[in-house]
Amino acid sequence: MYYRFNKLNELDINSIEERIQNLDPEITVLDLSDGFLGNRSATDLLRINEAISYYLPKLETIKLNKNNFGCLSLNAFHIYTASLPRTLKKIGFSSNSLGNFSNIRVNTLDLSNNGLVGSVFNEQKKLLPNLEKLINVINSMKNVECINLNNNFISLENMELLVNRLDNKQINIGIDNIVMNIDHFWSHAIVKKITNIINDDNKELKIFNDIKFVKEISEDDLIRHLSLLERSGTPLCLFICGLLLEDRIRNTFPSFEDRSIADEMAYREKRQHDAISFYAKAARNKLFHKLVTPILRAMKDTCAFPSIKSRLDCYDLNEAVNVPLINQLGLFRLPKNSGNEEAGCAHSRALVLYS
Repeated sequence: MYYRFNKLNELDINSIEERIQNLDPEITVLDLSDGFLGNRSATDLLRINEAISYYLPKLETIKLNKNNFGCLSLNAFHIYTASLPRTLKKIGFSSNSLGNFSNIRVNTLDLSNNGLVGSVFNEQKKLLPNLEKLINVINSMKNVECINLNNNFISLENMELLVNRLDNKQINIGIDNIVMNIDHFWSHAIVKKITNIINDDNKELKIFNDIKFVKEISEDDLIRHLSLLERSGTPLCLFICGLLLEDRIRNTFPSFEDRSIADEMAYREKRQHDAISFYAKAARNKLFHKLVTPILRAMKDTCAFPSIKSRLDCYDLNEAVNVPLINQLGLFRLPKNSGNEEAGCAHSRALVLYS
């Protein structure tokens, strides 16, 4: 059951308590938005919360959006939030100009539209103070399962630092108008960073070498990223899969201490082949054809594995030529003496094995 408390700012504290006393005790959602509660005294706020706790025993959600809580001191805000009903599972603090938060036992926290902008790191490459406080608050909320940070204009670099510092790795985060889990966020961050490089008009030659993130990408992380990105199936995501496998986006290789050098070399060779397969699929798109061609040419020139060189010999890497695709699988070209598509290079037929 929902109830909207209208014209809260026009009532004195006694009238507010009387109104709450007369509400239906079955109410589960109470909307106190636009009530200018942040302009009231600490005593008034405590009395309001006491009345809500006593007369609305089944309350699960309270909306406190646009209440000017940014006017409160940190201590007053802590006291206020600590007095909120313990039955709450969701609380809305959207559009309150907040820079400070509190330990609230809820599982969903709406902090959208609060001006938590952090466009740059400070000189010590640490989070800006308001975001540092945000992390401490979220980590103190052991029950929070989802936090909405939409429309706070937090830079990607600061979001990486923020997410990497969260204690609860199962939490869901709302950013860029998407709700995502932590694994999804890191894949999302990779996509955004590569997109920014591709869209940078100031760079004629796109550089995709040694791209790093705040969180080191482990072998387990790599598998999760590849699963999410490949499932998306867009040319961009397939291209990023190639960058990950080729280690242009830096990630940690597994330890081969207990295995032979041959095993390690086989692993590295397999990853190179897998990278080529993803690049080839991405190159069905004209934009990514232009991005993939110089990468494959560099692989051909520098790779130490004969199987890689032999496979890339089957590609037409002249970026001025828009070659036809074999079986719609990328940049493979037919031998010039063959008119039969199925008689193409042996490595083109091997693509399916590595995809």
